[in-house]
Amino acid sequence: MNAKQWTPNLHAHVVFDWTQPNGKSVRLSRDDMAELQTIASETLGMERGVSSDRKHLSAMQYKTECAKEQLQELSNDISSALDKHKD
Repeated sequence: MNAKQWTPNLHAHVVFDWTQPNGKSVRLSRDDMAELQTIASETLGMERGVSSDRKHLSAMQYKTECAKEQLQELSNDISSALDKHKD
């Protein structure tokens, strides 16, 4: 695909607001929600996303991982600079 081609990001947002007779909200499990997403995608003729086994990171965990990667890159840059200086 070149820069002038545009691919639309087709997606849907659905809000389920079900309450039990006692007024408490109905909670659906992760598997129930995945099944609902599959049904919706089939009904709307949309391609279903591919599930991954990646673990969700909190914002703090994500920032920590990014900082570790940056630190490693800087460490590699320093090592490369020192090696060049020795020569």
